[in-house]
Amino acid sequence: MPDLNAFLQELPDSIFRRCVEDSSDAIMLTDTAGKIRYINRSWTQLYGYGSMEALGRSPAMLHSGCHEQDFYRLMWADILSEAKGFWSGEVINRARDGSLKTVMLTITPYRHPDSFGPVMGFMGLAVDLTLQKELQQRVEQQDKLAMIGTLASAIAHELGTPLGVVRGRAEIIANHLSQRSDLRGPANELLQRSAGAICDQVDRIKVIIDRILSFARSPGVASEPGTQIVEPRKTVQRIFEDIEGLVSSHFRKSGIRLEIGAANRQCTSTIGSAIEQILVNLLLNAVNAIVSNGEAQAGLVRLDLILDQSSWVFVVEDSGPGVAEQLRDKIFEPFFSTNSTNGTSSTGTGLGLAISRRIAHDMGGELVLSQTCGLAGARFELKLPERSIVGSSP
Repeated sequence: MPDLNAFLQELPDSIFRRCVEDSSDAIMLTDTAGKIRYINRSWTQLYGYGSMEALGRSPAMLHSGCHEQDFYRLMWADILSEAKGFWSGEVINRARDGSLKTVMLTITPYRHPDSFGPVMGFMGLAVDLTLQKELQQRVEQQDKLAMIGTLASAIAHELGTPLGVVRGRAEIIANHLSQRSDLRGPANELLQRSAGAICDQVDRIKVIIDRILSFARSPGVASEPGTQIVEPRKTVQRIFEDIEGLVSSHFRKSGIRLEIGAANRQCTSTIGSAIEQILVNLLLNAVNAIVSNGEAQAGLVRLDLILDQSSWVFVVEDSGPGVAEQLRDKIFEPFFSTNSTNGTSSTGTGLGLAISRRIAHDMGGELVLSQTCGLAGARFELKLPERSIVGSSP
């Protein structure tokens, strides 16, 4: 049997160096003071730092903020332990462009050429798992969406009959009140409006279930713009009034103030319920963010409609903690949730913003998280094409 040690000893050092240079895994060497002394090409490709930027710096330059200090303390306890002498596990690092990289990292000490010599530094070998993790998350999300679709189908089936009964009874009440000549005045009008509101909310529930079904049936695939349900034309004034009626109890209980702008209220739209669903979701998210941040009594949420070039923009902004920079690209992902200090609710399903963005796309618009907010918290903008809203009431 060939002597492996003898074979290795006969190889020139340049061969070993070439193997390290050409490795598809990212390799980094540090000295005992924790300064980077060497990186290979794969390391540069993974993290985006060149030799001039990385050499002499600490590997802490890659810290993403995703790990607590105890994580690194236990890591180094294993590396420096005589019993173990290495560490291997998943780490989330931050590349030069700010993107997060999930890697399987192994750190081992390297010694003086004399195998019994002192430790000269540490070698980190990282295998990029970012793509693998993304694919795994997509599969998990598709499985969850399929489950949501099955559940929504069952709910739609089971609720269809009782909702039909509720709506039918509300129509009977409304018709009866309209025919009673002995019942006239404000009280009768209030009862008729109440019956009409019941019908409207039953229809709203049906539309919401249909949208959840649509969202779950085609995970990751956007609908063609303009496929939304067209409704009777409705003024912005009425849209804002309906929204206020739906969220007022939440604001009242939390002690948060709601300001609704007065401009452009006579504009009209045929997609009122879709707009309401998105704005109600944004308003309730804002309430949750402010309450979770412990600032409910001084909290403020503002809703307004403004004209931006050729589009109409509904704006919801709040005085809460805002959304952390590293989470801004993730909050619209299905089932993504954050803790209560980052501007989104930790008590929901993680579907609200994802479905809202999908609805906005179906209306030919977009839902975005703005970089600026006059109230110092989060600012969401629902941008709709001018054809969705016209400037005069019918």
